[in-house]
Amino acid sequence: MRIVSGGIQHETNTFSVIPTTVAEFVRDSHFGDDLGDTQQIKNRFQGTNTIHGGYLRGADELGVELLPVLNLRAYPEGMVTRETFEYLLSELLEHRKRTLAEGHARLPWVFCTKGGELLRKNNVRSSSYMGILKRANQKFTEQAEKKGVIPELLPIIRFHDLRHTAATIMLSQGVHPKIVQERLGHSTISMTLATYSHVLPTMQKEAAEKLDRLYRTVGA
Repeated sequence: MRIVSGGIQHETNTFSVIPTTVAEFVRDSHFGDDLGDTQQIKNRFQGTNTIHGGYLRGADELGVELLPVLNLRAYPEGMVTRETFEYLLSELLEHRKRTLAEGHARLPWVFCTKGGELLRKNNVRSSSYMGILKRANQKFTEQAEKKGVIPELLPIIRFHDLRHTAATIMLSQGVHPKIVQERLGHSTISMTLATYSHVLPTMQKEAAEKLDRLYRTVGA
């Protein structure tokens, strides 16, 4: 899980007639005019006995990735002006937007859309998979035309068939069925062997040939 956090700290001194402006937050936060970024905030507060240090430590203990997008403070002075508050609020939202755009606060999927959302079957097939096949076959056709030969194109198969193709290649290359089972996520090895029994005759032939070569070597 990832959580975006942000903070603006200030204690108003009602006896002071000097207003608190953006300049005071920039001065006292020590992040410069751009008000810092996620990594700068982490580097400064990680392992410290501060409020944000406590947030980071607690997140680590709970296995949560905390992404601080803004952490500003100003020492006790007069009231914060409305212009300053509106500016800091807009910066908080802007920093969050920037973090999302850079991918730091997207959903924690290994494979996702450009917006960080869950992949959908139709989206994968139409936007990615079919496009890859089309571009590959176009390239093969262009190369074949230059050589004056008939192009060998990739077959248009289902996306799910790539899984069967990978399993068949692994088994035909001598990968142990137990490894193939684990990679496919089958509950039992018998399921893997039953599903890919069409590959077994070739494997049996290769095993016999290897055993034959072994006996011939020993006999020699």
